Amino acid sequence: MKIHGSTAWRRIMILGLLCAALGIVVTACGGGSSSTSSSSTSEEPAEETAPAETEAETEPEAEGETETVSADGEYGQLEIGELNFDMSKYCGEKPTVVGAIDGFGGNTWRVETRALVEKTAKECPNVSEVKYFDANLDPEKFNSTISAWAAQGVNVIVAFDDFGQSAVPAFKAAQLQGVKVVTDNAIPGNAKIPTDVTAAVIPDFEKGGTEWVEFLNEATDGKGKIALIGGPAGNLFDTPSQEAMEKAIEETGAGIEFVESEPVVANWELAKTQQATAALLNKYPDLDGVVLTAMFAAPAVNRAFEAAGKPLPAIAGQSSSNEVICEIHEKQQKDPNYQVFSLDGSAQQAALALAKGMAAYQEIEAPELGPTDEPTKANYKVYIDTLKNMLPPCEKSLPGGADLSTALTKSEIEEVVK
Repeated sequence: MKIHGSTAWRRIMILGLLCAALGIVVTACGGGSSSTSSSSTSEEPAEETAPAETEAETEPEAEGETETVSADGEYGQLEIGELNFDMSKYCGEKPTVVGAIDGFGGNTWRVETRALVEKTAKECPNVSEVKYFDANLDPEKFNSTISAWAAQGVNVIVAFDDFGQSAVPAFKAAQLQGVKVVTDNAIPGNAKIPTDVTAAVIPDFEKGGTEWVEFLNEATDGKGKIALIGGPAGNLFDTPSQEAMEKAIEETGAGIEFVESEPVVANWELAKTQQATAALLNKYPDLDGVVLTAMFAAPAVNRAFEAAGKPLPAIAGQSSSNEVICEIHEKQQKDPNYQVFSLDGSAQQAALALAKGMAAYQEIEAPELGPTDEPTKANYKVYIDTLKNMLPPCEKSLPGGADLSTALTKSEIEEVVK
């Protein structure tokens, strides 16, 4: 399934580059409940080095583009609460220092993802240190930290690239110094693999979009009027998600239809999501289905529908939270027709990226982890599907923003998000 070589992809990339230039954060996991623990986790680089030189941010050329490999191998299907690979196979023997960096680390999902990377790295006795840095929405700090770590001898860097193309020159410069840079979840601009980055693990938009269409079509009896409510304008998740759904609607003959031709901007924030939903209901009173690229915003959608005196909509999305799960249990007691579907396990992409980076640095061939010359698409796993009575328990002892699908134990989640 080609995404990178399509006209839509190029249009999305241009939007992403404009956003990166303006310093806009574009990642579906960048919102959600805040975590007090994240404020103390940032580590300033030991020495400041100049950021990598800025390269011209141009649209990827049609010729020479690679097709993203479909997630049909063992590596492609993420699991809930566990990893789908054995990290010990990729440790090697060379002493290794790992660096984990977030463009924004100030929410519970990021805190859990960092903990998962650290836990996974600790499986390798030759990993002497795992550094961490939260750029806190500052692209210059993000790039300068990458450069500093390369100078300090960090060997593998796991990066959540919230800034798109603007980070690619720093990635490339680090790679030229022998560092293996791997990215997860967010699309790293138009970075080429394995030169600009060693690996990029990204969601399989087409598969996820097809699953959302199938659920919403059934939940609305094939007559749903739906809207995708997402993040900032131009982010690299919403447009490919809606286009994948539109393609699935056409190919499957589903009866649902989008009321808006473009994703609705809501910045992955609860207040703005509620406002956007209210505005949609004023314009489209028959709206009865919502797609969320950040599922933790579902309670805000419900509040808007309730305020308008409307029945709760069918909701499909990705990256749920404990609050969402608890609310589904509560709402279904009053309204058994309330239906929700969520794909989860997204944090596991960071661990997979780490494994790919370690294997590359240790010179271990690992085709089972995915391709080494093009992006690796990962399938999120169905975690919530109320049509099939699939709903995890509400964990009242954990914060509302906790991601219960992460490959951490309950006690580990309690420890890192306390």
